[in-house]
Amino acid sequence: METVVVIKEEFLTTESIQEIDNLSRLHWEEVSPLPFEYDPDWARYQLLNELGLIKVFVARLNDRIIGYNSYYMTTHLHNKNYAMAMQDTLFVHPAHRNGTVGMKLLLHAEEELKKLNIDLVIQTVTLSMDISAIFDRLGYEDLERTMIKQLH
Repeated sequence: METVVVIKEEFLTTESIQEIDNLSRLHWEEVSPLPFEYDPDWARYQLLNELGLIKVFVARLNDRIIGYNSYYMTTHLHNKNYAMAMQDTLFVHPAHRNGTVGMKLLLHAEEELKKLNIDLVIQTVTLSMDISAIFDRLGYEDLERTMIKQLH
């Protein structure tokens, strides 16, 4: 039986979306500060993935997804020649957080994004689960603070 965690890019298929959705629900329950119900637009995720505008990376153990991260990719609106990737999600199942799965996901994503000539990676951290120390170790710097307010 496989005991090595495999980190790789995952193309969004009906099967992989279902598997990611199971983890995504757990992620939402654990940390989401957003004032609305969980209801992802998986069709749009899949379309953006097919267009190469979202990259999804997964960690698999025994062929099961135990963690994932994804990035929106675009050029910066203030400099059309500057390519950036903005993290959409990063999640590792709680049973697998004591090891290096999260770090391996991040490092693999960085390598793959470099190959795509991405100049800047923007990572986000929720206040309820502050993992900024991991990003500090990887050389990321604090830049902004995001504020939200529900209008309806």
